[in-house]
Amino acid sequence: MGPAGYTEEKLKARDDAFIKLNKEKNEIDKLKTQIINLKPKISKEKQGTSNPNITFDEKYFKVIQNEEENRLQLKFDEKPNQETTKALKKHGFKYFPKNNVW
Repeated sequence: MGPAGYTEEKLKARDDAFIKLNKEKNEIDKLKTQIINLKPKISKEKQGTSNPNITFDEKYFKVIQNEEENRLQLKFDEKPNQETTKALKKHGFKYFPKNNVW
């Protein structure tokens, strides 16, 4: 037993959790950099709206920053596969059939 009553298993679990969080932070930073480097295209989803939506065209989907609804939306060219759908749900995205976006 180490200082403050920590066992080797507890210390290893703490260190493993720290390493995992560090890897996730690095992945988030990498994605953030990729998003910043994208060149946004200003488009108006509806004619006559004063708040344009910023869109980023990706290979398989479009990212829409919907200012009017205060949402980040993903619009896929085709129905996403089951693995992609699970990942979207895991990260808090919900499908909105009315707008055909996640």
